[in-house]
Amino acid sequence: MPDSVACSLVVVALLFAAAWPWFPDTALKSLGLFGIAIVFQLRAVAAYTSLMKRATPEQPFRRLDETYYAPLCMVFGVIFMILAGLSMT
Repeated sequence: MPDSVACSLVVVALLFAAAWPWFPDTALKSLGLFGIAIVFQLRAVAAYTSLMKRATPEQPFRRLDETYYAPLCMVFGVIFMILAGLSMT
């Protein structure tokens, strides 16, 4: 299982990602939203790789990662891609 420092860093990153869409409309905002979407998509795909399965074999994290966390990251990635597209117009 991830330690408390790793979990705290994830919380800070998620708070930062949640606040990003509220920034004023600029090219940097669109680029940031796109970057956040890519990070979420990469995290989702990584959950199903053999490297990640070897790195985190502990249960229940492995099961929860494949069942809930990775699909949730995919959804967030799609949402941030939509937000990036909307902020470009």
